[in-house]
Amino acid sequence: MAETRWTCETASLVFCWQTPGETSHVDLAREDVPNQVAQARTRTVLGTPTIYHSHLSVSRVIIQDEHRIGGTRGVKVMAPAVQLGRIGIWSGRFWAHREAAQDVARELEQLGYGAVWFNNGADAVGLARDLLGATSRIVVASGILNIWTHRAQDVAAGHAALAQTFPHRFLLGLGVSHAPQVDRDQAGRYSHPYERMVAYLDALDTAQPPVPAGERVLAALGPRMLALARERSAGAHPYLVTVEHTRSARQVLGDGPLLAPEQAVVLEPQPARARIHEQLAPAWLHA
Repeated sequence: MAETRWTCETASLVFCWQTPGETSHVDLAREDVPNQVAQARTRTVLGTPTIYHSHLSVSRVIIQDEHRIGGTRGVKVMAPAVQLGRIGIWSGRFWAHREAAQDVARELEQLGYGAVWFNNGADAVGLARDLLGATSRIVVASGILNIWTHRAQDVAAGHAALAQTFPHRFLLGLGVSHAPQVDRDQAGRYSHPYERMVAYLDALDTAQPPVPAGERVLAALGPRMLALARERSAGAHPYLVTVEHTRSARQVLGDGPLLAPEQAVVLEPQPARARIHEQLAPAWLHA
């Protein structure tokens, strides 16, 4: 088995997405990654930022066009309507520093990043509006909104408002989350997540105006949710998955749809320091 190797100085997590027709190999140390992200202003707000990249970095192994393995002939698939670029930043700290986050988003855009991602929160539309309003080009994406805590009607209305003011610059990421989080305030609420997502997408489709399938992605892990992402969204945004999962997910998605898996890693050349970082990571990273 090939060893997975990431090389970068400024990131603690790596988002990798695969665009059809591209080779799945990259060494971040040799890519034109804007290391200026470690500048004082950005580092103060975001801490150690999250970087996503358009390819898998597999040590000395090139996985050619793995999206072509298998096939989806005869299956209707969606293509993303939002162009995210090759490299972007994901951070949960945009929420804690709303005013400063606008300056950070502007700086990240100037540095050449394609998108900024933020995690679930109550005022997702407001945060997206702040970040979009502070910039002129960069895409803002939710990674992800929890469908149990955000009503589809409200999300559709918020999306419409953002799309009118900032066309093709907001990507709506949706997910069913996990039972412990969903049931925390209401035991037994987390039930039939796949059916819940289908109903949620139905509501987005029938809203006035609807949320276009090409402007939304699903946090899909299993084959049924991946197939749903292929057929009713721009693609999939898996979380904490292996390289093998990415390969199998591309088989389900086929050509065209976006595949944006998050790879959680500690990017530290010194093993002892890396173990300290690993021990300080949130408990869910050890699950």
